[in-house]
Amino acid sequence: MEVPEVIDLNVGGRHLTTSLSTLRKYPDSRLAAMFSGRYPITKDKDGRFFIDVDGDTFLHILNFLRFQTLPPPEAALAVQNYAEHFGLRELCNRQQEWGPVFVKSLKEKWKGKIDGYESCLRQVRDGLLTCNFDNGYFYIQFSDLSKHMFSRCNVAGISHGHLVISVTFYSSKTLRSTLIRFLNDDLRRINVFLEGEEAYRPESSCECRVAFRYILR
Repeated sequence: MEVPEVIDLNVGGRHLTTSLSTLRKYPDSRLAAMFSGRYPITKDKDGRFFIDVDGDTFLHILNFLRFQTLPPPEAALAVQNYAEHFGLRELCNRQQEWGPVFVKSLKEKWKGKIDGYESCLRQVRDGLLTCNFDNGYFYIQFSDLSKHMFSRCNVAGISHGHLVISVTFYSSKTLRSTLIRFLNDDLRRINVFLEGEEAYRPESSCECRVAFRYILR
């Protein structure tokens, strides 16, 4: 298939125009392969080449191909997903060196070192699903199974009638504060937010349990 030198695009409903050389700038990318002429490309009713992604985000991809400019911080993570999708390794690598993408990469690296982290996240999700809980306040109680007194300690101060989800872990392998911090980051993605900083602890001095108040919006 012959591909013109000037390319009219319909990207998720946004009309963009660029050059063929821009789209082929990195020959080993999936984007270059799409416009290599070897494969058919869907067109809209007006003859524009159609790419089914968000046009505003894709514009940042084009600007990188044109000028080597990186997206603003608020768009960085979305652009990184597109860069991976279109096989633009140069953009992926550049973004890994700075700002939000670097921070996210660092968090994912450290999160992977938390033994049993995915199990803790799953315990919260399963607790919400089992109780058909869809909004309002609830508590997450973190129980340290490596503390010998945990079975005899009850957290004080939790209001009666609220859902309490128990998350168990072993402190010999996991630092509780680190676990909770990363867990809070992931819970925000499903609209679960830490409500205040108050910690609910056993009446005794035992450190086997602590609970925090959350809200699902």
